[in-house]
Amino acid sequence: MMRLPISRLDADYAAVRDVVREAFDQDVIADLVDRIRSSGNYVPELSFVAERDGKIVGHIMLSYVDLVGKRSARRVLTLSPVSVLPVEQVLLAD
Repeated sequence: MMRLPISRLDADYAAVRDVVREAFDQDVIADLVDRIRSSGNYVPELSFVAERDGKIVGHIMLSYVDLVGKRSARRVLTLSPVSVLPVEQVLLAD
């Protein structure tokens, strides 16, 4: 069974980074997660992990971005990235 606890612990960061790296098969997205976390746009209460048997297998986060138009600007939430270990992607697809 999976549950979605809020990921607020520094100890989770390394595990989340590993999940993101493996999910996208590259470091660039894991680096993006690190940059979002260190920015003023990060919302810790909107960062979640999925666990299976006590192991982090997925991660999602919402953070703020500024949409700037010719006449106005808005601060909105964006959902990115969505990361799931490849083996879990296969399990969910069955």
